[in-house]
Amino acid sequence: MSGGAVKPKRLKSYPEAPFVQHSKAMLESVAFRSLGWHARKIMDELEREHLAHGGHQNGRLMRTWADLRKAGVGKDSISTGLIELEALGFVEIVRQGGRSVGDFHQPNLYRLTYLKARLPDKDGKLSGREYITDEWFDVLDEEDAERRIARRKQRWEEEHGQRARPTKRSVAEPQAHHGRAA
Repeated sequence: MSGGAVKPKRLKSYPEAPFVQHSKAMLESVAFRSLGWHARKIMDELEREHLAHGGHQNGRLMRTWADLRKAGVGKDSISTGLIELEALGFVEIVRQGGRSVGDFHQPNLYRLTYLKARLPDKDGKLSGREYITDEWFDVLDEEDAERRIARRKQRWEEEHGQRARPTKRSVAEPQAHHGRAA
């Protein structure tokens, strides 16, 4: 072997494997930084569901409350996480599900706004074009994020006839994860 440079090992790539891409703008946005831990966990679960279908079912993603509880989101925190995700423009609840009765289950259907999805036209039929709507981009600052969450929480309470679990932090507070500052 000559004294030349050592060739670095090439990392394996899996071009056929589906993946979820987050833009730098989204990761640095006020909306993304305002998400609580439970909202992020729910977002991760919806992305996993998206990947499980090869990235072709956005807008028809199903995750039951039981699925989210298995993923580590407490039953009292699911509604709070969904409220944050919807209020801050990362998730659209396409179809509101209902309680399971016997063998009948009708879970919510979700759409991740930062990924491509075929949207319904004015007649309710899915269009042939795919869109990314990025509603999170409209959140202006921390105060706007707080207002959006408060409005969505109030609407949720009116729709469900019960109080949503209060958030334990202000949007402006730094996020903590397992006792460590993020």
